[in-house]
Amino acid sequence: MRIGRAERGRAMTNWKPIEDAPTDGRSVLLWARLKSAPAEKDAASYPIVGRWDNWQWQATPDLLSSAPLIPTYWTELPLEPDMSDGC
Repeated sequence: MRIGRAERGRAMTNWKPIEDAPTDGRSVLLWARLKSAPAEKDAASYPIVGRWDNWQWQATPDLLSSAPLIPTYWTELPLEPDMSDGC
């Protein structure tokens, strides 16, 4: 079954304004775009794991990208999967 855009949007209801995001360095899930995105892509935002670092939002882990982000919303990361069942 294919889930449409509107249905996916309703599934994630814990998004909070970026102004309320933690700035203690922990990673959170951001709804953001890269600051360096070309002008024609300005409206394109995606879920990106990031953290507040040195007065700006950065993607994590740092090895993937050091490009600053422009986030609009955030939410806590989901819990890690339970790997005790041998998967």
